Amino acid sequence: MDKFSDDWVGIHISKENQLKVFGPKKAPRQDRARETVDAILQSVVSLVDQGDAQALTTTKIAERAGVSIGSLYQYFPSKESIFSVLIEFHFRKEFDLIQSSLLAHRNHALEAGVDSMILGIMEIRRKGLRLERALMRFFSRVGNLDFLRELDERLIEQVDVVLIEAASRGILRRADTTAFLLFHIVRSTFLAVTLERPELYETGEVELRVNLRHVILALLAP
Repeated sequence: MDKFSDDWVGIHISKENQLKVFGPKKAPRQDRARETVDAILQSVVSLVDQGDAQALTTTKIAERAGVSIGSLYQYFPSKESIFSVLIEFHFRKEFDLIQSSLLAHRNHALEAGVDSMILGIMEIRRKGLRLERALMRFFSRVGNLDFLRELDERLIEQVDVVLIEAASRGILRRADTTAFLLFHIVRSTFLAVTLERPELYETGEVELRVNLRHVILALLAP
C-alpha cells in the first residue's frame, strides 16, 4: 500500500500556493498523524474506485477513513485539497519512473531506458485507471493552475538533472528545451489516453508504446 504521507512531507510548495491549496494546515510529522493522513487519502482512493468522485464529501471521506471530521480538517481544509495531494502523488510516481528508467539504463542503450519508462507508466495508468480519470477530471474543474505549474517546473528541473548527466556520457542529446519537451510529451500523451482513449491501454498497447517510443527517441537520440 502506498504511504501517501511520506511523499507529502517532501513536497515543497511556495507559501502562497500552499495557502491556496491546503490552507493554514500542517504536514503530518508524527507516526500517528501520518497514519491518519494515509487513512484519509486511502479512503478517497477506495471511494473513487466505487463511484463518482464528484459525489464525495468530506463527511463521507472521514467516515470511510474511520476518523472524525475534525481530524480530517486538521490536515485538509477541503475536499479539493485532498485531491490536490493525490494528484501530486501520482505525478511524482510517474516522474520517479522517468528518472529511474533513464538512470538505470544510462550505461546501456537509450532504447532500453525509454522502453522501461513507457511500459512502467502504462502499468501505473492501467492499474489505477479509474482513479486517474477521476483525479484529472476533478482537477480540470477545480484545480489550482499555479500549483500545477509550480509542480511542473520542479519536476522538469529534476528531469533535466538526469538528462545533463546522461548527455555528459554521450548517451543522449540534450538542449535547453529537452527536459521541458520530454516531460510534456510523456505527460500529455498519457493524460490524453487516460481521459479520451483508455481502451488503448489494452487493445492498442503495442501501437501506443511503439509510436511514443519513436517520438521520444527522435528527441533524445545523440
